[in-house]
Amino acid sequence: MIFIDAPVFISAFTISDNCGKCRNLLESGGFVTNTLVIAESANGIGRIASKDEALQFLRWIFRVGSVNILDVDKNLVFSAMRSLKKSHLSFLDCIHYSTAETYECDAICTYDKDFDKLPIKRIEP
Repeated sequence: MIFIDAPVFISAFTISDNCGKCRNLLESGGFVTNTLVIAESANGIGRIASKDEALQFLRWIFRVGSVNILDVDKNLVFSAMRSLKKSHLSFLDCIHYSTAETYECDAICTYDKDFDKLPIKRIEP
C-alpha cells in the first residue's frame, strides 16, 4: 500500500505536466491518505483551477471505495510529534509520515523531496 500526498492529488486535478501519470495512479486505487491531505489538496486545486474543480475532487475522493482515509486525531498528532523530534520534516509532513507508518505503507507517493532518506521510500507517479 502507498500513501498519497497532496501534490499528487493537485497534479491529477489541475492542468499540469504530471496530470496523466497522477490520474492513472489514482485510478488504480488501493492507497492511503489522511484528512489533512484532503484539505491541502482541495485548497490547492481551488487556488490553481477553481472551486468547482476542488468540489469535483472532494466528491471523487469520498466516492472511491479503495482509498483508506485516516482522520487526523490526537493519536496521530502525538505520533507526528515524536517524528518531529527525530526528523527534518515539517509538522504537517510528520503527520503524513505517521499516517504512512500507521498503515505500514511501502512508499510515500509525492513530489516533495523532503520525504527522501526516510525509512519509508519516496516514489513519484
